[in-house]
Amino acid sequence: MAIDATIVKRFGELEAQIKSLRIQRSQSGFDFYIPNQWQQWATSAHHMLRVAFGETSPHYQNFSKVYEKCTGWDNEVHALRGIFLAAKADYEGGYAFKVEA
Repeated sequence: MAIDATIVKRFGELEAQIKSLRIQRSQSGFDFYIPNQWQQWATSAHHMLRVAFGETSPHYQNFSKVYEKCTGWDNEVHALRGIFLAAKADYEGGYAFKVEA
C-alpha cells in the first residue's frame, strides 16, 4: 500500500475511533471523556498530523496547543476533533502541499 493510501486509511480509522469514544458525566454535571480512550486517540491523531503535514503546519500546531492543555472535558476533546477533521478533509481533498513563491 502506498504511503498516501496508508495515511488516508489511518485518518479514516481515527475518525471512526473518535466517534466511538464514550462521554461520562462528572458529579458536578460536566461531561468528560474517559482518559485512556481520548488520550489514545489524541496521541495517534497528533502523530498522524505530524506525519501528514509536518510540525510547522497550522494543523499540527493548533492540535498541539489544544492537546497540551486538554484534560478530557468534552469541549476540549471536541476542539481536538475539529482540528483533526479539518486536517483530514484537507489531506483527502489534495490540499496537503507546500507552495513557496
